[in-house]
Amino acid sequence: MLIKRMQTNYKWLGKNILPDYIDRVIITDPYTPTVEVQSILGIRKYYKKLSKLSNSELCREFSNVMSAKHNKMFMGSGLGNYEENQRIVTDLTDKALCICMFKFGRKAIIRYAGNDLTKVNRLINNVDTRVAQKELDVYEHGSALFRELAYYFG
Repeated sequence: MLIKRMQTNYKWLGKNILPDYIDRVIITDPYTPTVEVQSILGIRKYYKKLSKLSNSELCREFSNVMSAKHNKMFMGSGLGNYEENQRIVTDLTDKALCICMFKFGRKAIIRYAGNDLTKVNRLINNVDTRVAQKELDVYEHGSALFRELAYYFG
């Protein structure tokens, strides 16, 4: 089953053509994500960035992270870039976990999963698969993720 995600339209900005989704990028670009949280320092920097976001921006960041993960997992980047692709998917998985810990609190995550964070990652992926079936904009997608996850973490 194909999951529908953001499609890129391009707009003119002076002499440059920019994808329209660039306005929706908060921290993570859904099409060209980079590794950011694979160290303690990276996680701290990411948390600091998250702490500066409004609720609306946090919803959009969560949506972007999950869209980027979907794009990397299902569209890939060829066999030659397999290791780099895996590093990015791992980073995006960790970002989704960071966002949930930021939003719901570490205690709520541990209460749900104990020390098995794989259980949390599986839950986030399952909820995202359900939410992605709906025709939602970036904010609504992130907001729906939080609403459904609140049932487990709230």
